[in-house]
Amino acid sequence: MSAFEIDSELKSIFLVKRSQVEGRLDPNFYNSNLKKFINARHSIRKISEVVLSFKTGFGVGRQDQEKGTSGIIQVRPTNIDANGFMRFDRNVLIPLELINNQNLLLETDDVLFNNTNSQDLVGKTALHKFVGQYSFSNHITVIKVDKRQIKPEYLWILLNIYQRNLIFYAICTNWNNQSGVSLDVIKSLKIPVPEMGIQQKIAELFEKSLKQKVQKETQAVEQIARIDDYLLSELGIRIPERDDALENRIFTVNFSESSGKRFDPLFFYHNFLDQLPMGRYPVEPLSKHVAYFQSGFAAGKGDQVTDLTEQLDEAVIQLRPTNLNDDRELVFDRNVYIHANALAKRHSDILQPGEVLFNNTNSQELVGKSVLFDLEGDYFCSNHMTRIGTANSLHPDFLAHLLNLYQRQSVFFRICTNWNNQSGVNTGVLSGVPIPIPPIEQQKKIAQTITDLRSSAKKLRQEAKDELEQARKEVERMILEE
Repeated sequence: MSAFEIDSELKSIFLVKRSQVEGRLDPNFYNSNLKKFINARHSIRKISEVVLSFKTGFGVGRQDQEKGTSGIIQVRPTNIDANGFMRFDRNVLIPLELINNQNLLLETDDVLFNNTNSQDLVGKTALHKFVGQYSFSNHITVIKVDKRQIKPEYLWILLNIYQRNLIFYAICTNWNNQSGVSLDVIKSLKIPVPEMGIQQKIAELFEKSLKQKVQKETQAVEQIARIDDYLLSELGIRIPERDDALENRIFTVNFSESSGKRFDPLFFYHNFLDQLPMGRYPVEPLSKHVAYFQSGFAAGKGDQVTDLTEQLDEAVIQLRPTNLNDDRELVFDRNVYIHANALAKRHSDILQPGEVLFNNTNSQELVGKSVLFDLEGDYFCSNHMTRIGTANSLHPDFLAHLLNLYQRQSVFFRICTNWNNQSGVNTGVLSGVPIPIPPIEQQKKIAQTITDLRSSAKKLRQEAKDELEQARKEVERMILEE
């Protein structure tokens, strides 16, 4: 089957009357899913007719960004997730002095439109409801609506529906691996504008769905949070409460304790590894229970499949740190593909089921995130991942959970080496990391319980996702049919 299929609702050959041509001559502009929305039963208006103002932010280079924790967040495309919700796990801070105009600060009910991104992500939109000072980059267009005609919640929902219907994908302009929707195109974009009562019903329906989503995602987070407590309990390890008062941050270490170890103070300050001997199981170096450590390989642009029109099912995914999500599961929304002819040349680099993949290079706080590789088919991994093949005395699933516990307890944060805004743990350091060794059957039991907790959390997240998708479909029906 072809890698691409033509949407059955769209015609590959069609005619447009000259009177209907509006500035653009490319066919995608006139053959997108926009047609079904501008044929809706409601009043069809240009966005500019129901909006008070449009404002695009400004660019800030690295040299002007705030290096510490002061400053204010400049909202960028990475602060808007694929569902149109604000997130603040990857922030750029800028000095307040750069804001020379109050119009460069966000206000409540501002609609934030992502005007520049990859073609499939351009157009994702957020609604600002946060307290405090936030600025926005030149990749964000802030839209202030005329609330007498249109609710900001409705426009936010509608623009995300447009994005998911690939409308912005079709009408954007492409250049240098980027795509964008200009201010003129945004202003002239036609949208259905129901009467305010229907807009209110749509907003209430979506708000109800969001509350259910938040509730289930909170339950999922609670399930994941139980994992470390359960694992520590099974290992008989108790973590004493930390007192970070200034006087406790000044300490001494006997030379005999530091001999053969690191000399930096961070290694010895509240070191989680010091608690291992107090647990119920013997502690031994990881290398004693590992059959092999093997790093992946670097792949430059010349090794990668960069033309995504190729048959990707014949290419090989090279797993990278971005393929591990926050729950330490493999995800495939940002993939790097290697030409399939590398399989014959790199047979020993093909991942094997049952290997533990350890993220050896990342930002300091993320070094050490790990996952059990258990997929069928051929996969590679990058040189930022270390493949660990365990011996019979160490269950790989148990090891993956243990390494993630260590990562969250800052073990790798303390022992990594730092350079050029990157941190790493090499194979020599990793092999010497001490680990508790329960009997193999106990390892399997622990691993299965944690897998069950993860599965429960995953189910809750999927239910939240499905309910939100159902709400979107109902909103789309209300826009098109009521």
